[in-house]
Amino acid sequence: MNGISFTVERGEVVGLLGPNGAGRSTTMRIITGFYPATSSRVAVSGDDVSVDPIRANALIGYLPESAPSYADMTVQGFLSFIADLRCLSGSAKRAAEHGAVETCLRDSVLQQPIDTLSKGYRHST
Repeated sequence: MNGISFTVERGEVVGLLGPNGAGRSTTMRIITGFYPATSSRVAVSGDDVSVDPIRANALIGYLPESAPSYADMTVQGFLSFIADLRCLSGSAKRAAEHGAVETCLRDSVLQQPIDTLSKGYRHST
């Protein structure tokens, strides 16, 4: 993707569409600070991602097609792990976990190991 510019407002959900090789994955990896931008500037909430990618990542959610997960971990365990990574605890942690379950309708699989879930469930876990 060359010369792209877009803004995503708080609470919006967006997807990048295009043919294979268009640069969607590379663009997301640059936005999240996983790849360095070579000839551009990426800002999340006004902050340059190259300066503080951790702060940027705390402000965005990114679900790649093949999201990394621990196959032997339960869905509940994975949600707890991610909340810990985001430094959530107590009521904030419980609220975040509950919100994820409510949003994704995953209460029926909370105690299942991730590797026993269908591909669709794994992609949204």
